[in-house]
Amino acid sequence: KIEKIFITHMHADHCLGLPGLIAHINHNRSEDKIANDTPLDIYGPPGVFHLLQSTLALTQTFIQMPVIVHELCYDTEGTGATEG
Repeated sequence: KIEKIFITHMHADHCLGLPGLIAHINHNRSEDKIANDTPLDIYGPPGVFHLLQSTLALTQTFIQMPVIVHELCYDTEGTGATEG
């Protein structure tokens, strides 16, 4: 069961399959009667939320499970990533 997805960067080969994967996970959870209240956490760079929101809306894909998108920003001081 997939509960977390990590996207390293916004190149097409890393992120364009994400909306379809989310739709597939959502379908499988509803088919298997898995509790749809378990959130799917997605971690990625800035822009990943907008990509998902736009693509899912334009394709009229309705997701019933909670999806939490964490956009991570790199700290310019070099101390690591922060959630933004």
